[in-house]
Amino acid sequence: MALSPLPPLPCLHAFEASARYLSFTKAGQELHLSTSAISRQISQLETFLGRRLFLREHNSLRLTPAGETYAVDVRRILEMCTSATSSLMARVVKSRLTVSCTAGISTLWLAPRIGSFIDANPDVDLRIIVRDHFGVVSPAEYDIGIFLLRKPDMPDTHTIKLFDEKVFPVCSPTYFKAKR
Repeated sequence: MALSPLPPLPCLHAFEASARYLSFTKAGQELHLSTSAISRQISQLETFLGRRLFLREHNSLRLTPAGETYAVDVRRILEMCTSATSSLMARVVKSRLTVSCTAGISTLWLAPRIGSFIDANPDVDLRIIVRDHFGVVSPAEYDIGIFLLRKPDMPDTHTIKLFDEKVFPVCSPTYFKAKR
């Protein structure tokens, strides 16, 4: 279903406020725009619709019959959009997942995987605690800990082996020759 033709949303906001106040000045104050900016948006909307919405008289503003009908519909539609947006925002409560790990694991193993995790779980607020000493962070501070452990069995935890660790020294050939 195509949604055209639709006028620009700022023009609809300007129209709704102007129709409610019957004043471009008051509409501008509410929307933090100048009176002339509101007037331009109303003119743009009237051009888009091909009809006048307001009768501009000396120091007063009146809605045309078409403007009165359109104002009721636009107000109702904007209220529906506001309500739908508020309802959706209230439902999108991110759950928080706190991961604790060492700097090495964070840099070498976790960081390359974060993007795909966030893409797959957009409603999760991911927090990462990086500590190089396992005992510095209490298990109560995180949901998941990724650590290199000699003994993976820890009381009151569930452990899963993620990978085998391979540790070996690395040095430059020059250093190696000098120390031999």
